[in-house]
Amino acid sequence: MNEDTRERILEAGTELIHLHGFQGTGLKAILDAANVPKGSFYHYFKSKEDFGIAVIEYYEQVIARARFPLGQDPSLTAIQCFEKLFELSRKFNAETNYSRGCLIANLSQEMSALSPPIRERLQESHRKIVKTFADIVRRGQEKGEISTAFTAEEAAVFILTCRNGALTSMKATGSEEPLLISEKFLLQYLLPA
Repeated sequence: MNEDTRERILEAGTELIHLHGFQGTGLKAILDAANVPKGSFYHYFKSKEDFGIAVIEYYEQVIARARFPLGQDPSLTAIQCFEKLFELSRKFNAETNYSRGCLIANLSQEMSALSPPIRERLQESHRKIVKTFADIVRRGQEKGEISTAFTAEEAAVFILTCRNGALTSMKATGSEEPLLISEKFLLQYLLPA
């Protein structure tokens, strides 16, 4: 068995869980999509719950590869970083007809009350996202691009919370409008008085 097999299982499982939810995705569907036998799954993952934690880590890595360079680009202002991040999110969601949202937010709603190990891993993921956002806000505050009426961490939590709400509304309406409205208000909120 090799890491390519594990990667195929994670890729297929992440796609299915993002589409159908954790509880709505059966092991057989994952195995069929990855084209691997049941033994391969249990070679890499102790249980479906263990697999769920690995899916969160895998998704986090995929998103970080797209998001990290934007947050580190010195040629962009902090506001431009957020604009680019929001644009990237809108583009992804348009490709999925506004039906999927964020896997981390989806799993948080679905699994937090059902699985303490998954909830703990989701909390870690949220902390990482908040840190990424807070770093951008802090950089903007230091340059006078973002208001100092709040801490960078407070702004980051607010951005993540509003964005997750907008993603939920986007899924319900099948439209990017909630994303656009939330972006407008979030970006205005960040500006110095």
